[in-house]
Amino acid sequence: MDVLTLFAVEAGRALFQIYRDKVARTAQRELAFDQAQLAFHQQSELAGATGRAALLQQAIDLGAKAATDLVQSRRQEKIARQAREWEVARQEAEWRHQEKLLEQERRYRLEEADGAAVRELKVGWIKKRLDKYPFERGPGHLRASFTTTHPDPGTRPLLIVLAPPAVQGESGSPWAASLIRRVKMVLAEHVDPPFSPEVYPADSAITWPDSDLYAGDLAGIPTLVVSFELDRERIDVTIGGCHLIPRAVTPMVRSQHVQTVRFSRDDAPEGPEAAAELNHERAARLIAISLVMAVDCFHLLHTPAYEEQLDRVIAAVGPAADRPAQVDLPLGSLRDPAYHLLQRAPRRWLAAPGEQGDADLLLAISLLAGHDRARDDLPPAELLDAAVHGPLAARHHLKRLDEVLRRAPAGSPFAGLELPRRITPHGEQAPRGRLPYRPGESPFTS
Repeated sequence: MDVLTLFAVEAGRALFQIYRDKVARTAQRELAFDQAQLAFHQQSELAGATGRAALLQQAIDLGAKAATDLVQSRRQEKIARQAREWEVARQEAEWRHQEKLLEQERRYRLEEADGAAVRELKVGWIKKRLDKYPFERGPGHLRASFTTTHPDPGTRPLLIVLAPPAVQGESGSPWAASLIRRVKMVLAEHVDPPFSPEVYPADSAITWPDSDLYAGDLAGIPTLVVSFELDRERIDVTIGGCHLIPRAVTPMVRSQHVQTVRFSRDDAPEGPEAAAELNHERAARLIAISLVMAVDCFHLLHTPAYEEQLDRVIAAVGPAADRPAQVDLPLGSLRDPAYHLLQRAPRRWLAAPGEQGDADLLLAISLLAGHDRARDDLPPAELLDAAVHGPLAARHHLKRLDEVLRRAPAGSPFAGLELPRRITPHGEQAPRGRLPYRPGESPFTS
């Protein structure tokens, strides 16, 4: 082979090698391109998937955030709404509170004004009532003095309140202020001490019933309220009281006129002043008789074995002119009716000997014998024997009965009768000077 041919072959081989290398490189480039393209596609697909996932996650995150924001927004709106409602409620409550405070202040001012007016009226009313209260020391002083002096309700005496005379017209009687003192002296001198009343003079006139005086001093205390009306020629005496009648519906007894004392117009030999003094003393004594009668009536209603004081006082004060009429109490209301009849019979014999005294003695003996009426159908001696030996005659009955039989007038059916020398009384002897109820217990309730 010649050199040219060999060169051409070598050249061709070199070219082919170059071509083949070129082809190979082209193929490699294509392969690399394909691979790069495939990788690109793969990376693209992977990036797309990742992007979509990221977008999806981002969308999910955005949705969650939106939901969270929505919930948070609604919660904030709810909180804001509640805060607004609470603020409105607070403002309304504060407004109502302020309104209430203003209303209370207004009411307080009105009440304060009304209270001041009412207090002023009450003070004036109380002052007016205190000005008219019959005791200058005011309510309660009389009660405290009386209960301190007599702490045991069972032995307290009857209380008598003497009001000063109410003068009508121009009486010209300077002794009016001394009338109460004179009456007190007569009562203290002639009334038996166990039954002697406690006398308290009032400082001003009393119109009875008086609810202020009763509530302030006399509630629960047996009391006689005595008033006088003084004129030129006479004195009118009225008596009322409280807690005088057992088991009464009301404790107060209204005032009643019991006596009129008229002054004598005859001048004494010693002159007008001596005549006035005699009239004054006579008036005091006769008024004292009225009070003793009232004291007797009270004790006859409450006290057994009561020794009536009227006879002793009448014997002491002198003539019987202008004396008040004696009060006859229903026998069924008396504490010891037989003993009262035994005391009244001699009094009636002295006034007018005859049937009235005999009737009292007959009824007293019949009661002691256990009968409920006068047994004039029985012989007096038999009736007397039944009374003496019966279960009702106590020692004070028998003692008084013996005195009355000795004083019986000649014409009496009981004249000449006597009690047996030895008698054992069956009835109980009543305690002298003591009311029949326990200390601290009111005797005026049923």
